Order: sequence, then structure tokens, then C-alpha cells
Amino acid sequence: MFLMWAMENLTQDRGERVLKALQCPRCKVYMVPPISFCENGHNICSRCRGKVKRCISCQEPYLRGTNLTLETIARQVSYPCIYRANGCQDLFPVNLILDHQENCRYSAFSCPIILVGPKICPWKGSLLHLRDHLLINHENYIWEGTGAHIRKKTGITATGLYNEVIIAFGEIFYVQFRGHDKNYYGLVQYIGPKGQAKEYKSSVSILSKDGIEMVSACYLTSSYAEDIDDIITEGKCLKLHFDVVRKLLDNDGNMYTKVEISKLASSEPVNDGDDT
Repeated sequence: MFLMWAMENLTQDRGERVLKALQCPRCKVYMVPPISFCENGHNICSRCRGKVKRCISCQEPYLRGTNLTLETIARQVSYPCIYRANGCQDLFPVNLILDHQENCRYSAFSCPIILVGPKICPWKGSLLHLRDHLLINHENYIWEGTGAHIRKKTGITATGLYNEVIIAFGEIFYVQFRGHDKNYYGLVQYIGPKGQAKEYKSSVSILSKDGIEMVSACYLTSSYAEDIDDIITEGKCLKLHFDVVRKLLDNDGNMYTKVEISKLASSEPVNDGDDT
């Protein structure tokens, strides 16, 4: 038993030493191929290599080639997730670690809520703690449950911003309506592993108070990792000229919005979106 324990710890210690050698001296993240190195043999990750002209350790120039020996070692190592400090204990080979980290549920998320001001909520933490933060600190911004959510928004202006969160299917979705440059936009983003956003579609509508008149758009839900300006530029959201929105307001100038999020069946075809 002692021999087995000693061998396991020796293997673990050796792995930690190898990982330490793979740590980029600039960003402190474990390096994956391609790994560049300077004339004196100091290594740097590919992301940092593009940001510096000379070695940060000795100021010598970097060579054109890569460190083949270290890259070979890297392919034999099980990498820990960069979010290990947040609770992720998974290990992955080099060809899978980057994809995992992009979709890791322990990655750091910012609170999506933009408060009156506009003032961005400063909270940051793991996805596992985001729901509790939202329910405790932003109760008035939360919609919960599946199905259509209809909300009244007051004080509508051509440049106003309104945002909420929908909790549905056990997941978190960010909803934003905003006016800019004579247009009004409505969009939904999935907050979670980037690759899972495509599992949902969102219908976003602005309607009259009586519900008779309505303008809607249905799109594959965007990921929270996507920039909102990019979503708007690419046309993956509801877009209306503000004159159209103004005609749908009630006599007191209130706007009524409807958002419905659906989970796609595995066999359901995915479309980029359609307006109705």
C-alpha cells in the first residue's frame, strides 16, 4: 500500500513539475503547441508571442521555429483547467483542453444586469453562483419559467435601454431591448458554456397593449460571449425603426414586449433566423 501511495505521489509530483515548465512566463497560463522560444531557450505561448518583440526574460529575439521537444512533452500531459481555482477538477489532453475551457461551467462570468444610470453591476463569479446572485440582488429584473413572458416597459425613448434575465430550462438568459440611431433592438443571449447557446431559439416581439398588433423575430439564441454590437451588426436580433415602435406604444407611452425561449429538439433543423 505504501509503495502504491508513493508511486502515485511521485507521478503526481512529476506531472506538476512538467506543468510548471509549461507555464507561460508572461500570462502564467499553461502553454499548448505551438510554443515559441528565444535564442537562450526561454519559452512563450503563441498568444503572448504575438504581443512582444523580444524575450521577456533576457530580451533576446525569438526564433522562427518552435520548441519541438517541449511540444512533444505537452502532448503527453494531462492539463488542468485554468478555472481549477473556481472548482473545476477535470484534466484533459492538449487537443481537448482549449475546447473544454471555452465551455467550462466554472469559468468567470460578469453579472449581466445594467442598472439605472446606466451602471454595470460589478459582481463577478462562476456560473454556479450567478443564479443566486441574480435572485438575491436583482429580483426585479428576473423572469422565471418557460413559455412567453410579456412585460410592460415605461418611459420609452429612442435611446432607452431595458434589460432583464430569464431563468428557463434550468439555464440563464439575458434579454436586452435598446434604442440606437433611430432603431430599436431586441435580443437574447444564453449565459453559460458557449457551445450550448445553439441548443435554444428565442422569439422576441414588441406588441400593442391589446396584443392585436405585433412585430416579431425568431433567431437561434446568441452566446453571452458574443459582443452585442456584433449581434446587431450581423442582424441576429429584432430590429425596428423607432417610428414603428412609437405606433405600438399605448396612450401613456408604455411599450409591451414578449420573449419566448424554446429548447431545440435534436432533430430540429437550425435556421439563422426569420422575421414575421
